[in-house]
Amino acid sequence: MENEYKPPRKKPTGFIFLLACVGLFSLNCAANLLMSNKASGLGWLFVGVGLALIVLAVLWGAERI
Repeated sequence: MENEYKPPRKKPTGFIFLLACVGLFSLNCAANLLMSNKASGLGWLFVGVGLALIVLAVLWGAERI
């Protein structure tokens, strides 16, 4: 049998960047909602989603996931 060299898979940096951008956009929307006192429950939901996406992007970029 021959040894077949398989190069390591590249990180999808474009997708990781997009994930972080969506997280930052979600945090921006949350800040706008919380500052205007229009939807406090929805604002906190956006905070949670934004932080989760940013943490996921950072961990994926650091190859911890």
